[in-house]
Amino acid sequence: MSEHITHTQSSKRLERSSSSRVIAGVSGGLGRYFDLNPAFFRLGFVVLTLLGGAGILIYLAAVLVVPDEGKEQSIAAEALARRRERPWPLVGLGLAGVALAVLLSATIWPAAGFGWVLVLLAGLAILWSSRRDGRSRPG
Repeated sequence: MSEHITHTQSSKRLERSSSSRVIAGVSGGLGRYFDLNPAFFRLGFVVLTLLGGAGILIYLAAVLVVPDEGKEQSIAAEALARRRERPWPLVGLGLAGVALAVLLSATIWPAAGFGWVLVLLAGLAILWSSRRDGRSRPG
């Protein structure tokens, strides 16, 4: 008596939550992915922010690379996929990526200061404005 049981294993996908969203749904998505209460991740981001500001930077990086619930691609993946017909989101993504890298690696470059925060904000503003209205250039 041999039974063949076919069990299809569904793979989890990390996505930003739309139902458990406070700011951008990162903590809600992490909570659903790891089967934990999103409050743990929210508390972790707050603690990291208070201990030097890394919580905000990690959260922003997650917003860029983790896709929204129900979407196939993240903000960064969309900017890279459509770089030929819409280059400005890629410019904004590049500025934000470089600024995030410099600000997160403050131990390597201790001179990472407020100027890099401005570069990060400029990159995010370019990404946001070109994504919001669908034009090929910001402004």
